[in-house]
Amino acid sequence: MKLTWYFPPYHKQSFYNLMAPFFAEKIWRHRFPYLINTPEKIWGVLKENDKAIGFSSYTVAKKGIELGEIYGLTEEIWVQIALNTLKKIDKEESAFYLYTDVKKENKFEWQFFQHKGFEIYRETTHYVFLKRNDEWKKKLV
Repeated sequence: MKLTWYFPPYHKQSFYNLMAPFFAEKIWRHRFPYLINTPEKIWGVLKENDKAIGFSSYTVAKKGIELGEIYGLTEEIWVQIALNTLKKIDKEESAFYLYTDVKKENKFEWQFFQHKGFEIYRETTHYVFLKRNDEWKKKLV
């Protein structure tokens, strides 16, 4: 398995060769109804045998860093890609706040974020919204 990071501007053809099914196929559109690529989005794609078996994304904005969808072929791969994404953000980004949202039905996922210091700040019928304040990073500035 190999994790590749795509920072803008990146070679879109190689990115979409791996990610096209997640953006186009009906089964994935149902699972990830808000999956979208933007010019400023950073992607991590976990590959095995030239096939994407996991991915994550995040966007750096004024309010902080927003984690996008995270997918792993198995729960173990999901944890691997989620941890790698948090480590990447910790190492390379300076924003103090992290935000994400997770479908309520994916209890394992939002509990994972809670164990990593995220707090639920809002809930809707279908989603849990979480945020984390990295106060300790202020000491590094």
